[in-house]
Amino acid sequence: MNYKDYVDAAEQLNKYHQEAEKLIGRYPATYFFEKMRGYAIALFDKYAPFRPGDRVMLTKTPEITAEKSWGWMGAKHFLVRGALATVYQMDYIDGRFIAGCQFDDDSWISDHDKQLHAIVEKGIYTFGEDYLKVVGSLEKAPDECSSKQCRPETPEKTSCCRSHS
Repeated sequence: MNYKDYVDAAEQLNKYHQEAEKLIGRYPATYFFEKMRGYAIALFDKYAPFRPGDRVMLTKTPEITAEKSWGWMGAKHFLVRGALATVYQMDYIDGRFIAGCQFDDDSWISDHDKQLHAIVEKGIYTFGEDYLKVVGSLEKAPDECSSKQCRPETPEKTSCCRSHS
């Protein structure tokens, strides 16, 4: 970009900035922040399928290959359909909710002794809502709930136990 193009672009930007300032200046300084805050709260509190602290289950086994997901190869043995986890964090990206989950069976297999080893600080694995189903909350995990609804015979029959917590 030569300096003339830069000057033209800067002048155009200044024009847009002045127009925006006229529109925004009609409202208190916090107005747009409060609106965006309200939208975010509504999105996550009313529409998110899970929340931090919820107990979730993988509804399908993710495809984990050296070519597609090299970083998850060491987790392939526990990231399987039916695996239980706790939602640690959540977000909304590309039109869908995602959750960072800490899995109960997070572990690693030693190349040396081929033994399964527990992990002290569990990793966070992120999945979209199409991979997760809520099965409870930290206050009352599914195995603590006496309702047959929350203790199904097979993982695909599991239903949410928020009503029991």
